[in-house]
Amino acid sequence: PTLLSPKRGRVGTPDAKAGGGLLFFKAEAPKADTQPRYPAGDHQQAELVEPAAVTTQDSISTLAGNWHCVATEGLEEFLKATGVGAFQRKLAMAARWPSWEFNLNGERLHFINHSAMGDLKEDILLDGSSYKHKDGRGNALTCSARWEASTGGGVLTISRKGDLGTYTEERRVSGDSLTFVLRNEGGASWGRTFQRVR
Repeated sequence: PTLLSPKRGRVGTPDAKAGGGLLFFKAEAPKADTQPRYPAGDHQQAELVEPAAVTTQDSISTLAGNWHCVATEGLEEFLKATGVGAFQRKLAMAARWPSWEFNLNGERLHFINHSAMGDLKEDILLDGSSYKHKDGRGNALTCSARWEASTGGGVLTISRKGDLGTYTEERRVSGDSLTFVLRNEGGASWGRTFQRVR
């Protein structure tokens, strides 16, 4: 489903310009360190120390902020593989690279994709629910996602299903770098690399 894809009922491709949206997900706290720790100078008694629990807000905060696209990989090949014509491929390749903005507000994550087609907005509830969403062409999608925390970041994996097919988006945050990969059900993929804007 995409800005490059036609209206519902015709063959299309995922959002090559916008890189998709964002949606509901649930966080999974990392497993606690259960190794015994000994007080200094006393190796006779073991004290089990567990780190503080990581909340959804704590872990997803690594995604919050502004991101600027610095590289795009595999877009033209992906568009060819999904049947996009030469003229639309040329437009997509010439389009200005996007910047992304993620804002936390309580239990809601607000995503703005500042794309060549304008600002595309999406509100995400952080309760793990699926929800209905429309892409930039008005194609209806059923979306679900999960957030997995990791050291220095995390991974947001999103599944989108609609009349045009099934797509998976992965946003992987590591420090000040964010990588995005979109795959269709046939295995074709493309991606972008973003840097955090300070």
